[in-house]
Amino acid sequence: MDIHCFNVARVRPYVFNNCTVGNADAAGSIFIERRFEDAVRKRLGQHAEDVLRPRWLSEMIRNFRDFIVPEFEDSDPVDSRAFAVPGAPNIPEAGVEDGFMLMTR
Repeated sequence: MDIHCFNVARVRPYVFNNCTVGNADAAGSIFIERRFEDAVRKRLGQHAEDVLRPRWLSEMIRNFRDFIVPEFEDSDPVDSRAFAVPGAPNIPEAGVEDGFMLMTR
């Protein structure tokens, strides 16, 4: 289990400081990553196997985990996020352009 402790440095806007170092074990987050992968595979359809090669898939999930998940808040007014899909050609029907896919919550 990965447990972190944060210190609230400022309230408006919220600023947190990490008080502990997590051990980065997969706990519940692995289920979020699997659902994300499933959603991307569904969007890519027939292109999924060509685009989601193991190395590229690993990089895509790492980017999702490190950059998209930490920004997510229920009160976030942004309804969609663009994330990197390494190695992907433009696939208009899947919303992939210039190596990025736009996905709505």
